[in-house]
This record gives sequence, C-alpha cells and structure tokens, in this order.
Amino acid sequence: MRANALVILGVFYLLGCRQEIVSQQKESKPSIDNDGDGFPIPEDCDDIDSSINPSAEEFCDGLDNNCNGEIDEGVLALFYLDSDGDGFGDPEQPIEACSIPSGYVPSGTDCDDSSADIFPGAREICNDIDDDCDDSIDEDLVEGLFYDADGDGHGDPNQPSTDCQGGDEYVYYADDCDDTDPSVNPFAEEVCDSIDNDCNGLIDDGVSTTYYADADEDGYGDASNPTSACELPQGYVENFADCDDNDPMQYPNADEYCNNEDDDCDEDIDEDPIDSPTWYYDIDGDGYGSSFITAFECNAPLGYLSDNSDCDDTNTSIYPGATEYCNNLDNDCNGQIDDNAVDAFTWYADFDRDDYGDPNNSLYQCDQPFDYVLTQQDCDDSDNEVNPDSLEYCNGVDDNCDGQIDNGTIDSIDYFLDSDGDGYGDSAQVISDCAQPPGYILDGTDCDDSDAAIYPGAQEYCDGIDQNCNGNNFYEEDLDGNGLMACQESVWFRNDASNLTNPYGACSQAADLLLAQNITIQQYYHGNNTVTSSLLQHYGLYVHHGRNVNGAVAAYTNAEAYALQDWVYNGGRLLYIGYSSNQLCDIADSLPSQFGLSCNPSGGYLSGTTSVFTSHPITNGLTTIGGEGGESWSVGSPAQSLATINGQEFVMAVEYGQGKVVVIANEWPFYNANGGYTIGYGDNFQLVENIWNWLLES
Repeated sequence: MRANALVILGVFYLLGCRQEIVSQQKESKPSIDNDGDGFPIPEDCDDIDSSINPSAEEFCDGLDNNCNGEIDEGVLALFYLDSDGDGFGDPEQPIEACSIPSGYVPSGTDCDDSSADIFPGAREICNDIDDDCDDSIDEDLVEGLFYDADGDGHGDPNQPSTDCQGGDEYVYYADDCDDTDPSVNPFAEEVCDSIDNDCNGLIDDGVSTTYYADADEDGYGDASNPTSACELPQGYVENFADCDDNDPMQYPNADEYCNNEDDDCDEDIDEDPIDSPTWYYDIDGDGYGSSFITAFECNAPLGYLSDNSDCDDTNTSIYPGATEYCNNLDNDCNGQIDDNAVDAFTWYADFDRDDYGDPNNSLYQCDQPFDYVLTQQDCDDSDNEVNPDSLEYCNGVDDNCDGQIDNGTIDSIDYFLDSDGDGYGDSAQVISDCAQPPGYILDGTDCDDSDAAIYPGAQEYCDGIDQNCNGNNFYEEDLDGNGLMACQESVWFRNDASNLTNPYGACSQAADLLLAQNITIQQYYHGNNTVTSSLLQHYGLYVHHGRNVNGAVAAYTNAEAYALQDWVYNGGRLLYIGYSSNQLCDIADSLPSQFGLSCNPSGGYLSGTTSVFTSHPITNGLTTIGGEGGESWSVGSPAQSLATINGQEFVMAVEYGQGKVVVIANEWPFYNANGGYTIGYGDNFQLVENIWNWLLES
C-alpha cells in the first residue's frame, strides 16, 4: 500500500511539473506590436499606425483613433444650413461635421433663412418684418423719424416718430440739443453768448477768454481765481501776476518797503527797499565802494559802506568802458547789467503766449523777458490760435502762418464734379474746399457722370444699364442663362386646366401686345407647379389668369405669397386677372396683404361700364371701359383705385418696393379671341395696352 502510494505521488509530481513547464512556455510566447505603441494585436485596432491605440486622443479625421469602435465621437462640430446665403444659418437644420460643409455656417441664429435681407444685425426698415431677428418689428429705424420743431434739419432725440410714416416735420438726424432754436444745432457756429450753439456739450468753447480776479484792485490778477467770459467782467483783469490779491500794495514791480513783505512779488522779502539806505561793499580795498555788490537793506550789513563808485570791488577786470558780456555782471560799470552784451539774444514779443514771437517786436538782451520768446514766426501776436502749429480753418485767416489763407483747412467741405450736369456728382472727382467751386456739387452719388440720364432716382429701362445707380437686380439680369433678362420674359399661371384668357389660344390679343414688345411668354398650370422665389427670379412679369372652379387650385400657400411679395418688392411686375363668375375670392384672398388689397367673398356683383377714372398712366386715353361679374375688392394703402363699376373696384394699381401690381376684377379686358371672344368692349383694348406699358416701364 505504501509503495503504491509512493508511485501515485510520483506520477502526480511528474504531471504537475509538465503542466508548469507548458504554462511557462505559453507565458514566454512574445506579443505582436508592429507599430511599437505599446498595444499588441488584438488590443490595437490598427497595428501599423502608432497614433491609433486604446489610449490615443480622438481627433476629427474620419478614423477610430482610440479603438473604441466609434469614429470622431465627441469631436464633431455643429453647423447650420444657410439657404439664403446671408451668413446666418437655420437653427432647425443643423449638421455635425469635422469641417464646415458647403452651404452651412457656424451660426444658427437666422430667424428667416429664406431671405438674405433678414438676419441678426440687419438694418431694420419699415416693412412689418423683424429684419434683425431681435423679436421686435420696425424698432430702431434709421429713417428720418425725429421731430424737428425749429425746422433746422436736426431732430429732437426725445421725440421719435411712433410709426414708420414720419411726416414733413420729421428728419433723419436726432442730434439737436435745443429744438426750439433753429440757430442751435451740431452744424451751427459757436459764438460767445453763454449758449452751446454747436451741441457739443460745451458752452462758448474756443470763443471765450480767461480773466483773473483782482480783489485788491491793483491791476494784477489772482492766478488761483480765473473765469472764462466773452467780455472782461467787473473786478477781473487779463493777467495773473499778483502774489497777494488781498493787499493793493503788493503787485509786480511795486516799491519794496522795509515791512517784512514781498511787495514786488519777486519772492524776495525787503530786498532793495525804497525806504532804507543803499549799502555798498568794498572788497578789493581800492577805496571805491562797489556799485555792483550792493545791499538794499533796512540795516547795514557788516563790511558795507555808503560809497558806490566801484561797480565790482572784487574784480579788477570790471571797470567803466570794459566789454559787456552775458554774465549777470555790470562789466562796464555803467549801472546796467548785461546791457548790449556782445553775446546777448534777440527775443521776440509773445503777447498772446502761443510760444511764437512777433518778428516786428524784439528785444536784444541776455535773459528772457516776460512774454518774449526766441521763435519769431508768429503772424498775429494778438491771437494765440494763429501760429505755425495751428490748424487751418475756413475763416479767411492765415491760421498756421504759412502765408496762405484757408489752404488745407480741416473744416473744408467735399464737393464732387458734376460733368453731365444731372445734379449728381462723381465720388472719384472730389475737391475739398471752403467754397463751392464752379461745376461741383455736394452730392457724390452719380454712378456715371458722363451720362446725364444716369443718376440716383433716374428712369430705369429694360436694357441692362443701371440708370438709377442702385445696382441691377434680377429684373435686369439673366439668371437662367438663356440670353434674356428677366424683364424680357413673362410667366402666366392659370389655376384651372383651361380658361378664356389663355395666352396661347388662337390670336390672343393681350399676349400679342407683349410679343410685339419682344416679351417672351411661359405658361404653367398651378395645379402642377409651385410659385417659388427661384422660379420667379427668371421673369420680370407674372400674370395670374383663369378661374376657380371645382378641381382648380383655390389659393396660394403662405410660402407662395411670401415669394410673390419679395419678388415684387425687389422689382417684379404682377398682373392679377379675376374671373367673372367667381365671388368666392379663393386665390385673390391669398395675395400678400402688403399690397393693400383684400377680396370680399360676400361683395356685390360687378357689371356694366364706367367713364370715371383716377388720373394714372393706366387710365390715359380711356373714355369707356366695362366688364361683367368678378370679385369684390377693398383697397387700402399702398394700393390705388383707378376705376369702379357700380361702386365695385374694377381696376387697381399698386407700387410696392421696386415693383408694381395691377388687379383687374374680371377677365373681360383680357379675353382671348379664340372662340369668338375679343378685347372689343369700349376702350378695353387701350386699357390692356396701358397696363402692359405701365407694368413694363421701370
């Protein structure tokens, strides 16, 4: 039994040793790490790139950098679709990406991504639209909206207009500081009258004079008590040289007395008093007292005596007749110090204290006299604003003393050359001058100063030329690349499968008038086509024609109405033709409300003729026009009623933005000749021709 146990134990021992050896062999097997980043396969998801491993940082590069099975997680940026290209994206259309995709922007703050004129920070205009996306409509308008009570062209900032209409008494500028006085405004000249004439917040700035109080009435002022005034006030003087304005006996050059006071304001006390003896010092023992070394004291100092024939008793080179130098000594003993010294300076009077002297008023001496300087270029020493360092103004004065009057003035006005005489100047041809030169004007907004027919506000024509200097928009551009500008193309939308005003029926008289003017016609059925901004931008004229019956498209969508509104505002021309048997409004009631027109479903029935017209290019030459049936309309601003039949509006016109709109209550003036219908009712043919001419005229 014991032997068997020993055998069994031996077998287990051998088996255990073998297992340990195998385990050691397995543990010693090397791991594969091709890129040497410390992570072997399979931990490393890309073992040929050391920058990719489980501890790597994730980058936005389309790779799984940290081997977690996800690509670019946590590092993508958010961008927003910018459909209208105004630099601000639609917050409802975000996308995540490493870099900004085409058509996207980082900002998602656009409140209307269908209009490039609407974005944060846009200019707010009177249009019932939140142009600047601040949730307010028509606020902070830049147009003239401030009341100008005194009629000086500058409004009261505290009286803005409460609407977008303003009025004759409202102006563009809100910078008047006194709207009761027309002589007070930012462009007024400041005069010395205790009023802030030029509204710069300062009264009499640059035109008043500084005076100094003379309390003791000795003719000398107190530097610590100044005042500015237009004229010399009572109790004031022009100088500030008094050292004690409470003592009338103390002032510059006053007599010095033995009174322990600085009577002459030279900062010395009791020097050279007039009520004490003069004492002279005899240093060299030559028997002559010194007239140079003197003591004007109340008591005689030690070593002084009453003789004064020697002017310098310590220097044998100083004597009467010696050469005088600027050394503060009386070299020639004539009783004057440094008089006519050979090394003296020429000083020029600077009475206006602008640091420039009068060349015609000079002194030759060693020390600088009061109110004198070494510089002599002042051309008017009575005015401290006239000197070589002054700025030149338009005032008829040589302010900077360069010998020329009003040259290089800082307040000159820019005038622009008006070569073509149209009242608008060339901004590139400008002269800055104090007075308006011949042939020059203040306006510099002409975009072509060689053509008198081109200027801001001029008549625009369909010719690709910017006559009114506001830049050609889609109306005079070929956005579809077909060789025709939009103003040469028309689009006709019908909302039923067929109608009597179809422009492509047999001999359409209304359409022929357009074709005669080389206006192309494109026709769409509204049931199969949508009115969009991208479609409208290729056409200058849009015609809605047809009737609303069962199965017809009954109204414009809001998006279509907005597209038409923006298109007309930017120059499009719209003709709406009603239908004689339609009194339900339908599409008519979905026209943009900004046109000032609304349809009345319960209105009366229009039928008959009229000979009464509002004066307008559309009504020129008309005697009688007529129609039968149609829609009932209400007219408000900016629309204008041109003709009514039986009290019902028949012809209406609108000028909206840069575009125009005409509404005809029924289709009689536009009937197609096909099927026996003609435009033969009274002057209806002339009416149609007038409508085309007015709509197509820019």
